[in-house]
Amino acid sequence: MMQLGIRLSFLASKLFRQLVMQCVTVENRQPFQLKPESLMSWNEEDTTTYQVVVNHEEQYSIWPDYKDIPNGWRAVGPKGPKQECLDYIKDVWTDMRPLSLRQHMREAGLE
Repeated sequence: MMQLGIRLSFLASKLFRQLVMQCVTVENRQPFQLKPESLMSWNEEDTTTYQVVVNHEEQYSIWPDYKDIPNGWRAVGPKGPKQECLDYIKDVWTDMRPLSLRQHMREAGLE
């Protein structure tokens, strides 16, 4: 069973890579090609401004400031360089369990 899960995961990641590198049609029906040179390389400095976001389960992440925050997430904490945002998350997100699990454990007297 585990091998099947690993195989499905591998196939999904392979399919995703293929889709990213292919021509994708956007809303206005103009073709868009993701060019490898537009991707950031490992040795480039990340100058993106990020926003710390949190979801309803009190799970934290960072999101590029120039993009709309996805549904189910809201802005909290600092907006700035990646490391500043990650440092904030490290300080405030001390319990990795989702909120619903913490509440369930508390109600069951398991905490």
